[in-house]
Amino acid sequence: MSVTNQGVTTIEELSPVKKKLSFEIAWDDVKKELDAAYESVGKSTRIKGFRPGKTPRKILEMHFKERAEGEAITNIISRCYTGALQDNKIIAVDHPTIDQNGIVQNGNFVFTAVVETQPEFEPEGYVGIEAEREIVEVAESDVEQRLEEIRNMMATLEEVGEDRGVVEGDHVLLDFQVSVEGETRADLNTKDYMFQVGSRKLIPEFEEKIVGIKKGETKEVEITFPQNYDAENLAGRAGTFTVTIKDIRKKILPPLDESFLKNFEKFESLEDLRKNIRLSLEEEGKIRIESAFRNRLIDAILEPNSFDVPSAWVERQIQYMVFEMQQRMIMNGMKHEKASEIAFGMKDRFRDQATKTVRTTVLLSRIAEKESLSVDESDIEEALRSIAARYGRDYESVRKNYADGDTMLRLRDEILEKKALHFVEEKAMVKEVKMSAVQPAEGEKSE
Repeated sequence: MSVTNQGVTTIEELSPVKKKLSFEIAWDDVKKELDAAYESVGKSTRIKGFRPGKTPRKILEMHFKERAEGEAITNIISRCYTGALQDNKIIAVDHPTIDQNGIVQNGNFVFTAVVETQPEFEPEGYVGIEAEREIVEVAESDVEQRLEEIRNMMATLEEVGEDRGVVEGDHVLLDFQVSVEGETRADLNTKDYMFQVGSRKLIPEFEEKIVGIKKGETKEVEITFPQNYDAENLAGRAGTFTVTIKDIRKKILPPLDESFLKNFEKFESLEDLRKNIRLSLEEEGKIRIESAFRNRLIDAILEPNSFDVPSAWVERQIQYMVFEMQQRMIMNGMKHEKASEIAFGMKDRFRDQATKTVRTTVLLSRIAEKESLSVDESDIEEALRSIAARYGRDYESVRKNYADGDTMLRLRDEILEKKALHFVEEKAMVKEVKMSAVQPAEGEKSE
């Protein structure tokens, strides 16, 4: 393909979302750009014996050749590349990869630009999808199970006697030093760590083997790191933990009586509390149902639509997922450096989900475009008021936070995606089935 006004000689399709643009700029045009660069350099620099703008070209070439040629190359590439995108209606999604060998005197300037582009396809198969949606049912056993969870949250911890060893369910305070296959690993050593034995917060085998150790005792515990361990460099390897139990406390559950109700204020009886629990379980069940149903719809519309997405978009999504995981681990008490190491080590595991997320976003955008769906001011106001209510903030302050152009654009995109998925839902053939309130809906997947 030849487009002489921008110096393009060919446009090669490397993939459905990647193009290679080859350019050849005539020497006359290169010379004009180079002359302008030297003129700019001459005006902005001082050389002893010459006034600004009056330094001879040969002197400038002796001192500023690399700078002037660099400026000329940057200007040529920027002008020609941007013009080529406009002339050929190419929508780039990231900065191009440029390959060039510099300016050759009296020779044409040649460079290539490899750029990723938006996928082009016509969405299909999103109308009349068959899908199941659960109806939540709350049993008495579900209510009692949640009530026990509340009792556990309000439990107190009592010190145990000196002669009693650790049992499952105890909360223990401990130190441990670690060696892996004989090599001391100071980076894994931990002091004053407290957790509940049997919670599976640590390695299950480790938790099992500290049972029976008494307060003040030190014991070596040998384990094998699980094959699916977060830190891949430890997975499947033998480890030795030198454990010192510093404190043991047992959990005491509060009785279900009048004093227990005083923790809530608004309930006059246990029956009132149970009714509130039932309502909460129903609401939680509905949220799980909607999440599972949404995932089924997404899987159903992705299946008949095969298209590639730019790797740049996938990499951005992976970075977001890594950051989110890191923040969750930090909030759970892990040190920043360790959380960063583990999260970054799982980067490749996020690729499939990140690709699916990006493909979903693109497909819903195309459906919205095809069905002429749009976002107006009332949609934005409703979304902002919902955000304000969710986080307990006033509407005007939330609105101000979204005044930034990029932030508002992202909000518009999110609203449009929801509208597109709602359109798919309205056109779907939905069958309702019953489910328990405390069980994840079948087909539910994490985002």
